[in-house]
Amino acid sequence: MIAQGDMVAVFYRDSGRIMESGADYDVVGVHRIEFQDGKIVRFENLFDTASLERSLKRSKAHAL
Repeated sequence: MIAQGDMVAVFYRDSGRIMESGADYDVVGVHRIEFQDGKIVRFENLFDTASLERSLKRSKAHAL
């Protein structure tokens, strides 16, 4: 986590198994949160869409 002023960035890794196919996935990303007067005014979830797409393609291939 990185915080500066009213901005916070939280880095994460999400992994698991797609139930329908049994294929594994592994995605990294960051939550970007902006505060104003102690309240969240903006939340963005940015993640590696290419790795998620590869996982979903493996999932479809595995299901065939």
